[in-house]
Amino acid sequence: MTNSETIGAPLPHYAVILTVVPGDDLDGYREMCQHLVAKAKTHPGFLGIEMAESDIGIVVSYWESIDAIRIWSADSFHQAAKHEAKQRWYKSFRTRICKVELNY
Repeated sequence: MTNSETIGAPLPHYAVILTVVPGDDLDGYREMCQHLVAKAKTHPGFLGIEMAESDIGIVVSYWESIDAIRIWSADSFHQAAKHEAKQRWYKSFRTRICKVELNY
């Protein structure tokens, strides 16, 4: 999986950084990711997303505010996808939220 969307968002904004060590069986994972990204794009405050995959997966989503991140995090489809990912696809993962004050 590789994807990059350049954003020209006003500063500051926020980045949610997900790093993943994938499991051995990724059946259905890419399809779930496609649906999850499509749904995130409809949420208020979503600004863009960048993804890369090799030995680890990295997904960085960009948001206007912490409140927008909280609302997305509470979304029922997002919650179900996270639960399935933890149970089926991820050996381990970590999420970080950062304030972006400079972008060049």
